[in-house]
Amino acid sequence: MTLFVRFAPLAFALLATLPARVEAQSGQVEVRIDVLSYERTTGRSAIDVRFPGAAALALYLNDHVALESRLLGFRRSTTDGSRSAPSTTTTNVGAALFVPLHLGDARGRSGLFVAPGVIVNRVSFSSDSNLFGASSSSTTTNYGIDLGVKHTLQGRVSFRHALTYRTGDNLADTYGVTSGISIFFR
Repeated sequence: MTLFVRFAPLAFALLATLPARVEAQSGQVEVRIDVLSYERTTGRSAIDVRFPGAAALALYLNDHVALESRLLGFRRSTTDGSRSAPSTTTTNVGAALFVPLHLGDARGRSGLFVAPGVIVNRVSFSSDSNLFGASSSSTTTNYGIDLGVKHTLQGRVSFRHALTYRTGDNLADTYGVTSGISIFFR
């Protein structure tokens, strides 16, 4: 958490110093799919390669600032019950809101960026362990920051690399790297 606390004021100071315009820049939209990620938490590492991976949708407020929503996953699992074990259903949903601050003049398509954000996960559990069943749910909030670079591949297509840091309610300090492909509209 200390790294996030150190860099969050810097990210917000950059937001205040960027030449922000009130009018939207003709409604530019970015759709991104992350195809490779690596995370390292104390005692645990994970490499994730998949297509499609985590998805993001960014709406640009101006040439330098966007609001980016990310769908981190939806999982639902059910087990069949028996006399000795009840049937159970578990649902896990994760989403995030990040604010990418682009430092270049390429309208977010290339150059350096920093993106502070909030990540919310909700887990629900239900069981028919007795006549009325049992259920519970919990919501956790985590925080993160991405620092990275985008490269224009061709026209409306960019490649994104980012160093990531995550911490919060249910995460130890987690460092990582992600790479993805973006397509820009308008």
